[in-house]
Amino acid sequence: MNEQTIKLMETLINTIGSNTDTVVNEYTKWHYIDGWSFIILGIMLCIGGVIFYKVGIKTWNEDTIVLFLAGVIIVAGLLFITANISDVMEPKAIAIHQLIKDIKQ
Repeated sequence: MNEQTIKLMETLINTIGSNTDTVVNEYTKWHYIDGWSFIILGIMLCIGGVIFYKVGIKTWNEDTIVLFLAGVIIVAGLLFITANISDVMEPKAIAIHQLIKDIKQ
């Protein structure tokens, strides 16, 4: 470990002291809930994109525009899902990473 990392770890230990478990658990809980909320939002966007496509084809005769807009909505939903998978799969690792970033600031 380099000197900067050691100083950062000393600052971390001095800052949160004996409350380390409590702080990390709260960060973990927040990241887990936050990750699931964005995954659910992504799923809703994907479903909304499919519904938009089905309704748009019946309402308008513009297949290309409807397909493009539905595709954009579905891709946005997939991005929400993939960006937050790590928060749900390993929330403690993400929480510790964010805690260290917050202490650096």
